[in-house]
Amino acid sequence: MPSRYISTIFRARPNRGNPVTSQTMSVSLRLNRKGTKDRPYYKIVAVDSRKRRDGRYIEQIGIYNPLLEGTNFEIDLEKADKWLAVGANPSETVNSFIRKARTAAAK
Repeated sequence: MPSRYISTIFRARPNRGNPVTSQTMSVSLRLNRKGTKDRPYYKIVAVDSRKRRDGRYIEQIGIYNPLLEGTNFEIDLEKADKWLAVGANPSETVNSFIRKARTAAAK
């Protein structure tokens, strides 16, 4: 067997059984779309980043209704801070909601 054939076999195999990559889970804080066509509302959730957009989530931390005027979101800052403390990555939208909620709570 030529050596280049063997090297391509080993390179094509995925990295299975690596304890570091199989045990770590990247958590994201992002929006989960609900509602019907032309009437959306969103749940702000903590979710495994590998899950699909509307898939199963770990915990709901708030809601967002884009159809309302004025303050159209509610977020539990204690839950958000808990997830951020353990390394969750918020999306840009969720990060802006957290900033707005903190400034509103400070007033």
